[in-house]
Amino acid sequence: MTQGLHWGPTMKCLNSPLPAEEQDPIEETCLRVFPSARSLAASLVVVLAVALVWRLLTFAGPERTGYDEAVYRAYAQLIGERGLEGIRAAVAAWPQNEFLNKGSLPYRLFYLLPCVGICKLLGGYTTSHIAVLSLLFGLATVVVTLLLARRWVGPVYGLLATLLVVVSPLGTLLSRRALQDTCFAFLVALALLLFDRYCRGERRRSDLWWLGAALVAGFLTKETMLFLYPAFLLAGLWVARDGWRDKLPVVVPFVVAPVIHLAVVVWLSGGFQICLDTYRSYAAMQEKIPYALAYQNGPWFRYLVDLMLVSPLTMLLAVIGAALPSRSPRAVLVFTLAALAVMSAISILNVRFILFLDPCLRMYAVLGAVALARQASATPRLQCAAMLLLFVVVIGGDLFQFYRLFDAAGVYDPVTAELIRANGFVQ
Repeated sequence: MTQGLHWGPTMKCLNSPLPAEEQDPIEETCLRVFPSARSLAASLVVVLAVALVWRLLTFAGPERTGYDEAVYRAYAQLIGERGLEGIRAAVAAWPQNEFLNKGSLPYRLFYLLPCVGICKLLGGYTTSHIAVLSLLFGLATVVVTLLLARRWVGPVYGLLATLLVVVSPLGTLLSRRALQDTCFAFLVALALLLFDRYCRGERRRSDLWWLGAALVAGFLTKETMLFLYPAFLLAGLWVARDGWRDKLPVVVPFVVAPVIHLAVVVWLSGGFQICLDTYRSYAAMQEKIPYALAYQNGPWFRYLVDLMLVSPLTMLLAVIGAALPSRSPRAVLVFTLAALAVMSAISILNVRFILFLDPCLRMYAVLGAVALARQASATPRLQCAAMLLLFVVVIGGDLFQFYRLFDAAGVYDPVTAELIRANGFVQ
């Protein structure tokens, strides 16, 4: 047995998982100090209050003049003024329109329709109004993260993981931009929650209906949803090791969702051939966009580099937390690693495309902090204090990184070259 590695007062090697029936002494101590953490309602009030304050304080910073932001504004105005006819006109014009065809397709209806609604509500088709929608989806992601993290790691560590999501530099940046990333992150987190509830919960049929709705909405927000299917599949196979027959119905939403998505985009296009030609043009254009060729290519480990550049302390702790056995479901780790691998295989790479992994990575960061705190002392009270101190340091590191990268350096698109420059590696 390795000396000096403790779970608590009893000597236990870190390479041995904590038995499910044994109460984590750090968690138990934290619950005695903060008993309200047991309450979902109290935890929800805390995270929403902190999220509202932080995200509103940082919201008014940038000028929203990015290319992708302008494309979404143009789509919102077109749909708001011309409805279905506007979408079909955009689809027909997309292959030849030099302004539109370097950006996203007009099929992202679940994001674009709320864009229209928020712009009409706030009085104009502007990127600043669309950014308000990103803020709202960012807050919704925080709520779903709390529900997920409490299921995965319990009330105390779940609350801490959610607070880390609140101050995420990447999440904060994208919550003030007129982009769809926070919307997609919310839908993936919601799908994960419903998937986990059905596979490891009460097998409620309503969860399957809502899972199907979340998947369809995900497809109608970003085509990347299809690339996450291998990650869901591997996570499902991991969960099914203890029996698969009662979990088999979870396959149905994953089969039905892309069929519904295809039917919707064909209808929006005005015909299957038009839809097919548009997607072919979209795929071909990805190999020609000068910006993507210059800034969004790279090796398979690019996302690991980018995550370190954005949140170095959080990522280091996440690696520690993921490497050590814990009571968190290993299917979460399977999903995270599989999704990261699949996204790294796509030709265009940008760390904002994997914002949906923030809840998983930050949960493991908390578990990493817990693992290090166990080395500080054999006394649960001191371990709890060490863990909270380390948590505060990580929070401070993320706040500093947000200010350094996205306020002081003014990074709009968090590509590797910009992150390296903003971190001061080059002038």
